[in-house]
Amino acid sequence: KAGIFVNSNFMIGNPKESKENTLKTIEYAYNLKKKGLINHANFHLSMAYPGTVLGMDNYEKPMGNKPQDYFGYAAVIGNIPHKEYTRKQLIELRNQADIFVNGKDLFYRKREKKNRY
Repeated sequence: KAGIFVNSNFMIGNPKESKENTLKTIEYAYNLKKKGLINHANFHLSMAYPGTVLGMDNYEKPMGNKPQDYFGYAAVIGNIPHKEYTRKQLIELRNQADIFVNGKDLFYRKREKKNRY
């Protein structure tokens, strides 16, 4: 009512999160948008920041890699390993969630401008 654009962010693919809970997160975002409580939803894959214990346990020690920055983790190594989804499946789920909540046209416009994955 006040003319404020509400952009929201949702994490999916948390290592201990079940498929059912992941889908509930997407459904929650959809319902918020449908009710007009948000204007847009961003979906992000859970990942650990460089230098954190979670990052060292999941990336640096097992793989022997240490990307230099956040985007190195996001683009090269990716999300935290998940027990029910592969990285490719999570990326596809993230993309489908974006289309489901925000619409196909907006999804493709965003991807034209910035496609890191």
